Amino acid sequence: MMDAKLAALGLGWITSTIGIIFWVLVIGLLFVIVRFIRRKDYLLAAVTCVPLAALFVLPVMSYIKQREYLAKYEPAKAIFDKLCREQSAPIIKRTVEDVEGVLLLKVRPLSEHRLRYVNDPHWPEAAWPDFGRLSSGKSQGYVEDLMLDWTWRRFDPDPRETPQHWQGILSVGGQTWEDPNAQAGETRAKKAISGFKYVDVLGNDGVGRTRFTARNDKEKTDSPYRGVAFNSIPTNEPAPRYGVIFEDNLDPDLRKHWIAGMTIKVIDTNSKEVIGQRTFWILDTGFGATGQFGPWSTNAKRCPRLSDPMGLIYSTLKTNSRK
Repeated sequence: MMDAKLAALGLGWITSTIGIIFWVLVIGLLFVIVRFIRRKDYLLAAVTCVPLAALFVLPVMSYIKQREYLAKYEPAKAIFDKLCREQSAPIIKRTVEDVEGVLLLKVRPLSEHRLRYVNDPHWPEAAWPDFGRLSSGKSQGYVEDLMLDWTWRRFDPDPRETPQHWQGILSVGGQTWEDPNAQAGETRAKKAISGFKYVDVLGNDGVGRTRFTARNDKEKTDSPYRGVAFNSIPTNEPAPRYGVIFEDNLDPDLRKHWIAGMTIKVIDTNSKEVIGQRTFWILDTGFGATGQFGPWSTNAKRCPRLSDPMGLIYSTLKTNSRK
């Protein structure tokens, strides 16, 4: 499997070089052993046999480990691929125009520190741990992301520049905060996403609500969300009609393969109808390996690969009219 990965990266010469070195060492050790035997230095010949044996034992051990890994990987990958084919497409029954606010029916706990991934196949948040999380002063959050306008800038006016080299900038109310450090010749693209005017978060009691709003603030120069200030107060104002909720897939049959899922739904709270839905899947191909590999992170395969849960919300609930 490693050989195939190296070949796909154009590094197949590495395995060829290793093979040549291996056989050079084997032939060299055999030559030395034969010389010792001819000189009747049987002890030295026996000692030289140890590294020779190791040259053959180590590849065998590596092969055994590879077979053990493939025995876990191949069935897990087959299940993951089937889920991606059959259960990852967006389902949008209808879209709604002119939506000013949205009701979050579920949020994850506040995080004061950078999220640490958990080495546990049954970790509830594994599929998308940073989604749905209230923010703190040290991290970006679900609520804030839903109120922000996203536009793009680049400092190099070269028209050949690819979108991947553009930097996102944030604002609210359609007014982009001008970065005092912006370079001459900066160009802008059209606004990609327009956020909601306000976001209500349902309390743990299922009754009380907190309303979040945002405003441009040139005095706010710290991260996150430089240039944008947020406010939150309890509210008795009418709740938004459309809500968002997400569910973590905790199926033990999937989790034993290190496969996790999260389904996000957009709901019409008047009719209780789900008008938009999408499921996101992740497979940890390292099966919880630690060290330099982060569980649910470094070795993760995701589907849909280029989509974000926010995309379903903005595709179902249109906010452009308020700009």
